[in-house]
Amino acid sequence: MFSISKSKFPTVWPINYRHLGAIAALILISLLSSFSGVSSVHSISNSWDGFLWGLADPVLRLDSFVSILAMGLLSGNMVHSSLMTVSFIFAAMVGIILHLLQINLFGAEIAIAVATIALGGILVMPNQRNWVIVVVLGAIAGTFLGYVETQSLLGVGLLPTLTYILGTILTLYAVATSAKQIVNSINKEKIQNALFWTTRFVGFAVCGIGMVFLSSLIA
Repeated sequence: MFSISKSKFPTVWPINYRHLGAIAALILISLLSSFSGVSSVHSISNSWDGFLWGLADPVLRLDSFVSILAMGLLSGNMVHSSLMTVSFIFAAMVGIILHLLQINLFGAEIAIAVATIALGGILVMPNQRNWVIVVVLGAIAGTFLGYVETQSLLGVGLLPTLTYILGTILTLYAVATSAKQIVNSINKEKIQNALFWTTRFVGFAVCGIGMVFLSSLIA
């Protein structure tokens, strides 16, 4: 008797496609909001508004979004990858607190653009990445990102502020983790050449976006 066996496709690719689709949708939203000039100051009157804007704000600015994406891609298949994600999110919370305390961080938007270029440059490098450098850069980017994205919270009540922070944390975690899972999935399939060229292409794109925003800030 002949036995018909079904080919077993890797289960990681459907997950990959979902992550890629979600990130592609967020990139589109970020592009549209960046070029349409969405105001960074929002009207937050209740906890629900705070939560929704907390979810949205990290992806509305293209340079901020790509820095989150770059952190996730860099943490894929690296030692202490969870530490990278946690430190990035914790640094963003510190930036939010600094803004709420009205402590000025001069040149915050320039710092985000520079950190974005640096993270993209590390993605482009073919050599083994130093996780300490990635953690430090991620902490710097996260601090300034949290600081800049919290302009709408001044004068807002305690509960809406807390729900805003919760929404921000969820978005940062979801984007960084999805990017990391994509890298891990590709690596499990042992498609090293595809992984290298994909991350390198993304690295060049991240550097380019960072340079565009940096030039617009210092012009």
